[in-house]
Amino acid sequence: MAGSDTHVLRNLMSIWKEGWVNDQLKMGGGAEGAEGAGSAHGGGGYGFVRIMGSTPGEVVRKARSHPLVSLLEDAAGQQSLVEDGPYQS
Repeated sequence: MAGSDTHVLRNLMSIWKEGWVNDQLKMGGGAEGAEGAGSAHGGGGYGFVRIMGSTPGEVVRKARSHPLVSLLEDAAGQQSLVEDGPYQS
């Protein structure tokens, strides 16, 4: 089974699963526990999700997608902000 180890590492042991990220945000601590540095900020290592204003699903999709796809999507979002920004209220 040549590709089975790749499947395990990429899917089963991935920290980029929507359920895992969501659970860590709800717990507010992550792997550090109650005394860890991450628990003071809420979300442990995933506290940036709240700062970004994103959902766990969006963050997982961006983390698993090809970097070029992420750049193109971000560029399209910025372009729409520039073009439509003055007209939104």
